Amino acid sequence: MILKNGIDQAALINKFTDASGKQGEAIRQVLGTVTKAMLDSYATLASGVLIGMSEALRRGGAAKR
Repeated sequence: MILKNGIDQAALINKFTDASGKQGEAIRQVLGTVTKAMLDSYATLASGVLIGMSEALRRGGAAKR
């Protein structure tokens, strides 16, 4: 609907809807990348801890204090 001042409300709403959708997709992509990086880091840490524990057990158990 075009008002007296010449603003096409439907076109304006469509423009904002399209822009919002594009921003939402960009955010989802970034979050996906960040989430993958965090999971990879956690997996590396957990793997290192398990390897360290395995080596300690192989060498005779826990260290004496």
